[in-house]
Amino acid sequence: MRLFNFNKCFAVGVIFMLSCGGFMLSGQYPSPSCPVYNATDSTCYQTIQAAIDAASSGDLIKLYSTTFYENITIDVSITLEGYHMFSTSIQGDCTEDVVTITAAGVTIKSLGILGCGNNNTVYHGIKIESANNTVVDTMIAECYRGIYTSGYSGNIIRDNLISTTWDYYEGIIVSGSNNKIYGNTFIRAATETRVGWAIIILSASNTDIYQNSIRNHEYAIYVFAASNNNIFANTIEDNDYGIYLFSTCEDNKIHHNNFLDNDIQAYTYYAGTNQWDNGCPSGGNYWDNNTNCTDVSDCNAQQSPDGICDSSFSIPYDGTANYDNYPLAAQWSPMCGNVDGSPDYAVNWDDYYYLIEYLYGDGLNAPVPPCAADMNCTGTLTIADVSILVDHLNNGTPLTGCCCQ
Repeated sequence: MRLFNFNKCFAVGVIFMLSCGGFMLSGQYPSPSCPVYNATDSTCYQTIQAAIDAASSGDLIKLYSTTFYENITIDVSITLEGYHMFSTSIQGDCTEDVVTITAAGVTIKSLGILGCGNNNTVYHGIKIESANNTVVDTMIAECYRGIYTSGYSGNIIRDNLISTTWDYYEGIIVSGSNNKIYGNTFIRAATETRVGWAIIILSASNTDIYQNSIRNHEYAIYVFAASNNNIFANTIEDNDYGIYLFSTCEDNKIHHNNFLDNDIQAYTYYAGTNQWDNGCPSGGNYWDNNTNCTDVSDCNAQQSPDGICDSSFSIPYDGTANYDNYPLAAQWSPMCGNVDGSPDYAVNWDDYYYLIEYLYGDGLNAPVPPCAADMNCTGTLTIADVSILVDHLNNGTPLTGCCCQ
């Protein structure tokens, strides 16, 4: 009971401080006469680049709901924030990258990025040439390459919409280490022969790729000469290749992905040995073409059935054989209360702190699966969901939210 009171008070305190802070710092919003507004020093500009050139590290620059016709370079650590990805956009001139980031610690949020080349010109929606940046809630449309970063670490690309009607494009290309790509949706509306990639991992390590939704591509996730990366909890559907590992890709961990109706679900081409499951009893991936799946015995002899197929699933390959030793018998979905979205099938205090940060923090953590965190099944995440989770952790009260039904 003492722990419950402490954590509940902590939660209320965090909410009060952050909400008050947000009120005091919100300041003036942009307007037609002040389309670019530095909310930190209360200064107006007519172009985004002019505001960036005058900005200091840590400044917040807000944009009016309109289209800005310019190509910009961000060389100072700022936050550039639009009103919404569908109403505030930057339209490039198709002769160079639309947004180039050279400073570390930049955040781009709630924007649309357009006009970055075509099928024959290689330009980027956002080109990242530094470390520890965040691109969030941003739409990148009709670009030869959506987001590109090479050799840098600590970049977060999350909750973005990557869209195209072209036959060929490259969605997100990442190399370097300790980057995170999650919560993104890739939409390829072209109906001709599929040519292109949604996510390309080049010579990367310790990169996390999770909770992405990828459909209608030639290659959903393409991994080249990259090792020790984590690919999990993605929905990969109706692509030519779901995951393709090419050339000396080793020790990558690939699990709890849903492979649905891909022509070739996964393929390794002289890629070495990778881990295609998270062990027992957590499990591996769901393969909708796994015709040999029976769930009679239990992988750790404790209960039956356990949601894991009794036999392994062989990954098509040239070179070294790879196996999912614990393929899932049904599609994976987040567990009720497992707020951090990790497929560990554990509900603990990490989930509590995660939910507090998600609701009232700076929004830089991973997206919360709605059903996993919606404890009272209202469709909206609030402090009431936090209280239910705390009661479960302290007193063992059963969780009855949407994911539990």
